[in-house]
Amino acid sequence: MVRNLLFLFVISLFPFAISIIAGTISPRNLWGLDVYIGILLTGIFVQAVILQYVVKNKHKLCFSPSTVEDTLKWKAHRLTFVLTPISAILMVIVNLIHKVELIGYVVLFQMFVTRVALKRYYPKNGNSSKLKSLFKKKSTADEITA
Repeated sequence: MVRNLLFLFVISLFPFAISIIAGTISPRNLWGLDVYIGILLTGIFVQAVILQYVVKNKHKLCFSPSTVEDTLKWKAHRLTFVLTPISAILMVIVNLIHKVELIGYVVLFQMFVTRVALKRYYPKNGNSSKLKSLFKKKSTADEITA
């Protein structure tokens, strides 16, 4: 419950960050964007903590514990524990060298590495064809035989 409350607290800070961005935006003063990205990275990190708890306690929490790690794609999302501090350090470095226009690339860096990990650990192995067959409309001949 503490993890969920922490996550909700972080999410509740987004309107605060948006009001800072709206009130202080200028070409050379983007510290409001730093606050927003900091809240975003904190939310991603807390979400990973929640996922870790679910994976660790899957036998108590889930009906089918054997599918939890694959469903949550835990192998890729556990990289968040390393990527989020690295992204925070990169954000501080970008601010120290006064290249505020590079701040957006910090989030893109984390998204790119996570996407590469998802493709590596969970390549598409025909799951999309199974989904397509579920939603495929039956022809009239199929309806007659069914």
